[in-house]
Amino acid sequence: MKPEIDWREYQRLELITKNRSWNLNWRSQLKRFGNFLRQHLTASSQLRVWHICDRQGKIWWSAYDPVIKQAIERVSEEQIRIWLERRY
Repeated sequence: MKPEIDWREYQRLELITKNRSWNLNWRSQLKRFGNFLRQHLTASSQLRVWHICDRQGKIWWSAYDPVIKQAIERVSEEQIRIWLERRY
């Protein structure tokens, strides 16, 4: 004989993996937004350059120049070098 469980318990048990993946995604999005806010609220006139690594391990470069208010995002190392050389 199966024990009886209420509807909330059933939902919690059935949806536990879905909630976790959504929760992790939500947390990562919130963290990225917090980093974005921190960077822009403490902005200076200095050029910022950073890189990210995608799932395949490829590195993408981005930069932002607050003086001229221009940015370049997710480009190769060669493209970021060209962009920087044109400005400095």
